[in-house]
Amino acid sequence: MKIARLKHMLFLMYLAVAGYLFINVGGNGSLTSYAIWSRPEFWPRTVLVGLSLTVFMKLYWPQKNSTTTSSVREFISLLFSSRIILGILIVSVYCFSTEYLGFAFATMLFLCIFMRFLGQTNLKYLIIGSSVSVLLILFIFWRLLYVSLPKGFGIFLDFSNLILTIVRLGATG
Repeated sequence: MKIARLKHMLFLMYLAVAGYLFINVGGNGSLTSYAIWSRPEFWPRTVLVGLSLTVFMKLYWPQKNSTTTSSVREFISLLFSSRIILGILIVSVYCFSTEYLGFAFATMLFLCIFMRFLGQTNLKYLIIGSSVSVLLILFIFWRLLYVSLPKGFGIFLDFSNLILTIVRLGATG
């Protein structure tokens, strides 16, 4: 009975957050002359409605040959396992550190740590894989999409400028 109440409470909390986001997405409404599907608020709202329907069907649609209490218990134990929480913590620290450390350095460090977290033990693969991934991501964002990414402060700014020089040389050569 407690798990059923928890399931209902989590769904109501999700609906409250989704409703708030649905109302506030694209809040200025200055692009009303465009077609409905090309406005900035259309696709996030569509995704929120789809996610809400999916969550509702997953929680309340009767499932064949399964007991809901055991599946909910397994979900809750998986959700709060230490490995999942550690993964979320690593991603959160990465998100907050990109502004200070710069995208290039923070992403290299994050990829090394997260690949190690997922089980990669070979140091050569960790360093080469993260370096090549960062150079490829930076090439796509800086040279093809012309999107500026955080460069960091101090020595990390110098590191980002060095990587930017490498990416520029790769594009012109």
